[in-house]
Amino acid sequence: MTPVQQAVSSVLNRLEALLDTEIEALSARRPYDYDAASRQKSRALLELVRAQVTDVDVAADQELARRLRQVREKLVRDRELLALNYEASREVSEILSRAMRDVDWDGTYDSRIAEPVAKG
Repeated sequence: MTPVQQAVSSVLNRLEALLDTEIEALSARRPYDYDAASRQKSRALLELVRAQVTDVDVAADQELARRLRQVREKLVRDRELLALNYEASREVSEILSRAMRDVDWDGTYDSRIAEPVAKG
């Protein structure tokens, strides 16, 4: 294994562990420090880019190619779960916002009050 392949393998180990932990937390709907996880994933991806993996490195090591595909699949799954989590949070936020408006609303500025009443 070349030094580049070793560096990539090390980064993939960390990145895969981070993704597994986050995917598990998202799937189980457990509290999780997404900010810290995001920083760690960004750092690992930056290290992967800095390792300057080439097609030659990947072609020379089928195990490395398999691991890169596996991590890519986990990144896709992680993104899907994060998007679902974000959408659910947005919906809950809208519901709470609407409920707070309804509680605070006293009808003072209701347009129906200002309309003249038709006499029959």
